[in-house]
Amino acid sequence: MNRLAILFLTLVALLHTAQAEGDDIAFAVPSSGRITLGVFDKTGKLVRTLHAMDEEDAFRVGLNGYITKWDGLDDAGNRAPAGHYHVRGYLIEDVTVEGEAYHFNDWVTGDEDPSLRHIVDFAFLPGGDVLLLAISADGSLLATRYSPESGFVWVRVVAPSPAADTGKLTTNPTTAFIQQAESWILLDINAGTPLAAPAPSPTQAPIAIAALPSTLFTSVEKTITPFSLPSIQPQTSISAPIALSSLDADREILAGCGNGSICISEDLKTFQTLPISARCVSLGAERTFWYISTNGTGAVAQAHFNGEILRELERERAENRERRKDA
Repeated sequence: MNRLAILFLTLVALLHTAQAEGDDIAFAVPSSGRITLGVFDKTGKLVRTLHAMDEEDAFRVGLNGYITKWDGLDDAGNRAPAGHYHVRGYLIEDVTVEGEAYHFNDWVTGDEDPSLRHIVDFAFLPGGDVLLLAISADGSLLATRYSPESGFVWVRVVAPSPAADTGKLTTNPTTAFIQQAESWILLDINAGTPLAAPAPSPTQAPIAIAALPSTLFTSVEKTITPFSLPSIQPQTSISAPIALSSLDADREILAGCGNGSICISEDLKTFQTLPISARCVSLGAERTFWYISTNGTGAVAQAHFNGEILRELERERAENRERRKDA
């Protein structure tokens, strides 16, 4: 991997032993660059910063190198006690850029990996992999499968230049269903290759989508339309009690949220409504679901189908983070 290369040359050895009443300090450097020098006492404590990233014109030039002077004062302007002090510093040459380094981006580990600007949607897969729908650095909409062990398994350009950073993604064990604007893309979940099966062509772009092994669901307002798989034929619509902004399906169960409530269907026909305000919902194990609360804290919580809230994981408030940073 190419990296950013910066050459640091430390001025090794004892450059000068200066008395506190003041003295010239002469030193030599192996090449040109910016110089930082400091005066240290015998315990190694910095007493005075003489130069900070200064160039050659900040020094007198002698026969054997550069010359500077210490007036015997510390950084506070007080005269330092009499004694012996050491002057140490370092030289930084011009920065040479050999390539790019990747910092704080767990998705990118090398030049061959896609550069992701924004993650639009994602889905976790059995075994720990994750499927991403993302905007790349050049503005393309990408679908990619990422493995924590082996990195990017495959990358597929879904739209070269989408109108907006929007799109929806859902999966079942074999297929990734991607809805962008009013078009659909179906990909093989293992290889990332496009599937020839016809995609649904709704008259209106769905607000939310979800999938089971045998059924793809799309929702518009209070209407959920099932499509049988793999034929992608529309089936009888299902009426939801609320307009859904989020939808999830698992083990022949549907869950949705919207308008300050969550609704659950365990027969794919009828729904029970729970007065839990959330902006998205995801089914969990043993008749539970996870959601992000809209009560102002943005807490991630788990609840039972009977409405009992089992746990809440609140985000740390911004003022707490600032307080800890200042401590």
